[in-house]
Amino acid sequence: MHCRNKFVGKAFFSVMILFFVFMVLSFVCAAPSFPLQVYGGLSYATPGNSIPNYYNISFNVGSLEIGNGVIYNNGYGYDPIILLNRDDSSTIPKEGYSLGDNVDVYIQGLKVAENKTLNDDRAYTGINLLISDVLYSQIMNITPPVTNYTINSSDTLVGDSISLLILPSNVQPQKIVIPSSIPEGNDILMDISAKMGAGGSFVPSTSDLSIVRTVSGKNYSLFIPANSIISGSASTTTLLLPTIRSNSVCSVSGGAINKVIDVGFSSDLNSSKPLKITFGGMSGNKAGWTKTTGAITTIGTVCNNAVNPTNLNYSTVRECYADSGSDMVVWTYHTTKYAAYTLTTVTDDTTNGGGTGETGRTGGTGTTVTPTNTTSTGGTTCTPNWQCYEWDECMDGLQSRVCKDTLCGLQDKAETQYCSTTEPDVGNLTKYLVITISVILFVALIGFLIILYLKRQKISAPIAGKSKDILVLKDYILKSRELKYEDTYIRTLLKNNNWSEDLINQAFKELK
Repeated sequence: MHCRNKFVGKAFFSVMILFFVFMVLSFVCAAPSFPLQVYGGLSYATPGNSIPNYYNISFNVGSLEIGNGVIYNNGYGYDPIILLNRDDSSTIPKEGYSLGDNVDVYIQGLKVAENKTLNDDRAYTGINLLISDVLYSQIMNITPPVTNYTINSSDTLVGDSISLLILPSNVQPQKIVIPSSIPEGNDILMDISAKMGAGGSFVPSTSDLSIVRTVSGKNYSLFIPANSIISGSASTTTLLLPTIRSNSVCSVSGGAINKVIDVGFSSDLNSSKPLKITFGGMSGNKAGWTKTTGAITTIGTVCNNAVNPTNLNYSTVRECYADSGSDMVVWTYHTTKYAAYTLTTVTDDTTNGGGTGETGRTGGTGTTVTPTNTTSTGGTTCTPNWQCYEWDECMDGLQSRVCKDTLCGLQDKAETQYCSTTEPDVGNLTKYLVITISVILFVALIGFLIILYLKRQKISAPIAGKSKDILVLKDYILKSRELKYEDTYIRTLLKNNNWSEDLINQAFKELK
């Protein structure tokens, strides 16, 4: 009995230890290896020194580069951020840093700091750099930044001197920002030859890609959905990123051109999925396009949804436009020059360069409509009949919709309202529910095993009257002591089973 109890106890604790180790290893192995965000400021031995914006800064462990970015306003890593790759110890070769590694810092390929130990296991760390006069002189004597830049991360901020971005075949960009410091008319090209497939087609990214050009606080952008297949001619090797052209390159009958965005290539590029072009702050405008210069082809279809329109397709209705908050967006299956315009007189848009006419959301023939306004001076009044479409997706606390007057011929109007994007995170709720249930089951299992163990360890005291053999009593005391029971507790058990105090004292006395 005694040997069996000892075996059960050891087995129980062995199982518990193995289970605990298994749980710890499971969490450790499942934990993702997130990169480390690094940032810092530059100070100089001589006040007034300043390294130019967009000079390259890189971080190395030995000969392995683990991250890079650019200098901006005598700092780095703030905008855009710089991420240092962590090493996955389960794979070879080494692809990032490990805690305790010494990191060297380079500016324009010149080492400016060394042996910066990374012992911080947080998601970010700061490394400030002091640039001596000698280092500053050497950096400034290095050839200025080249005009080409190879994209090597998901987010890219285009440097002021850059005119060509090179997109490697293994990089999947998600955001490219052309800052306002670059003149709006400067062409920024992206070399996509490394991704070019047979027949002149390529996939820019397996992720959603936003290319944003900032001009005077407004964003003009191109959105390319993930895995879009862009096709053109076999000679196509570059993609023109959104560039603002002079309004004079286009014209529209009876109207005024307000903004022209050139994107794509000199000849049309077609996309397997609709692309979105955003005209920042230009809600209320209409849209058109042209391949070269001159009269635009007006876009006659208003999107039935500014976020995910369903009333255009690859072959027939290839473009639509709509207001999205304070912006105007164009959804299209091809790239070219797109224009935002407003009408100054009411005309039949079917005469505009072969356009399709302003048919509105519900389609139409583009016939001339003479609006009758309730405020007209001619004495004629008209009460508009507004038909509004579904609200767009909630973005930044606002959502919008377009309303069309079907009676008086008034211009479409946009309405906005406050909204909330707070919704239950089903994925997280499920995860927490699974974790909670697992913890409850684990605790219940531990409790059950402990109860089972204690039950098997318990020794019943012999009952007085059935056997008063002093040997039986002494044997019980010895086994109880081996189980670490206190003598006072053993005495209590024996008394509760009607053993006389004289026999109990005798047994304890003989065992001393």
